[in-house]
Amino acid sequence: MWSYIVLSVVLGPSLAVASPSIANRAQIVGRDVQLLNTYDYVIVGAGAAGLTVANRLSEDPKVNVLVLEAGDLDHGEDEILIPRYALGAPGKYFYNIPSVPLPGLNNRSELLTSGKVVGGGTAVNGMFMPRGAKGDYDIWKELGNPGWGWSDLLPYFIKSETFTPPSAALATEFEITYDMRYHGTKGPVQSSYPPFLYPAVKLFLRAIRQFGSHVPYDYASGDALGAYWAPNTLDPVSRTRSYARTAYYDPIKSRSNLHLLPNNTVTNIIFNGKTATGVKFSNAKEAPIQSVSACREVIIAAGAPHTPQLLQLSGVGPKKLLNSFGIPIVSDLPGATRDLLIKYTQQGKIAAGEFIGGTGASMGLVLLKPFSRGSLTIKSKEAFDDPVVDFGTLRNPLDLDVMTEMIKAWRRMLLTPALQTMGSAAISPADNITSTADLQAFVRANLAASLWHPSGSAPMMKKELGGVVGPDLLVYGTKGLSIIDASILPICPSTHITTTMYAVAEKAADIIKLRAKTSP
Repeated sequence: MWSYIVLSVVLGPSLAVASPSIANRAQIVGRDVQLLNTYDYVIVGAGAAGLTVANRLSEDPKVNVLVLEAGDLDHGEDEILIPRYALGAPGKYFYNIPSVPLPGLNNRSELLTSGKVVGGGTAVNGMFMPRGAKGDYDIWKELGNPGWGWSDLLPYFIKSETFTPPSAALATEFEITYDMRYHGTKGPVQSSYPPFLYPAVKLFLRAIRQFGSHVPYDYASGDALGAYWAPNTLDPVSRTRSYARTAYYDPIKSRSNLHLLPNNTVTNIIFNGKTATGVKFSNAKEAPIQSVSACREVIIAAGAPHTPQLLQLSGVGPKKLLNSFGIPIVSDLPGATRDLLIKYTQQGKIAAGEFIGGTGASMGLVLLKPFSRGSLTIKSKEAFDDPVVDFGTLRNPLDLDVMTEMIKAWRRMLLTPALQTMGSAAISPADNITSTADLQAFVRANLAASLWHPSGSAPMMKKELGGVVGPDLLVYGTKGLSIIDASILPICPSTHITTTMYAVAEKAADIIKLRAKTSP
């Protein structure tokens, strides 16, 4: 687990003591309770969005909620709970989907990685908890989504969080500043700083200032351009990971109206005409198919890699693709194959790139707003088959130009007096690689297609622009079907998206509750 500075990430493992296990006692279908024939809401996916919405909907004891999850509950492994082992969770808790060969990366194939566990990516990620800049979210509103700008989401950022400031001594020594007006104190997700940071961390922040970057007082205010400290999803008492399961599920898992069914993959959405009435699911490719009904809504939170796959298998997607597999068309939506990492840049409002670095004295460069576009499509009618992933990396030549300029800027940062006190020097690419052609060849040979955070594969935009859902989160051309996960993000914010997804899901829960009250 690391503490995080955008533009230069400074990392230091915190001290933690793992609890022996996380109790698995809950309303687990097949173990504690029997599956009902019908629920008010069926939620597909138990990640950040799915568990948040399940929690809020089941606050009403008269509402029955079922959550289906393809992955298992974790077993309190050190690799899940102890910050030192962040990003080291067992492989069974991940999807690793190989892409097609990517011409922009010399025909290399890359993996699309996402969480496959109750808690989703929040259980296995690097525990960073920043927000994007104000402009990151105002763009959503400008794309035709009223109610989805920065000021609309800020209350939900606050609602989801319990922020614990750093100690006065740590804040003073490492120049950590914050404004409590923009932080929550009663939310489910714990947000705090590690109790120890390596002294060399101070040199990174000093170098950032010497480099000329803006250092905001508190990123959480929406002033998240430049370099800033951000907290971790860290419980300040136990010093263990705070994630969707411990935040939104474990505290309320005994609710009799909230059922969880792990280790089951949803294979199809059931439609009666254009109305979603339930789902089919199975625990293995060759196992029997079961079904369950939803009398209010089917809510998709399967994650950006799998939400469009499920839509396509169920008849929601591009007509030509669905016809090629003989899938009856429910709604012709070309946007249901969209790029996994849709990006956008607007001068002076959002960040285009990020430098990340750490105690190992290394720094990485991240292209936050690529112009290239890829796609995600089914390759069969089988839900247990991986979808076809094409990142489209470097398909637009502007991305290569931006990466080249980022390397040059990174080299300039290494020459700041602060970093020179440590003898910083460029290694990869080495300083003797100087021509534009050579730098671009290096990028093609070494660039990773994704730094996780898949999003935007079923975007919230106008249908004519390639959107799949509107600001009400309902899928175009259908009834009783909504999407709440990262696939709906019309533009991925220039940041790690965990906090964003908690806020989106909190808002989604209110939208769904209001719809139930106002629907005939």
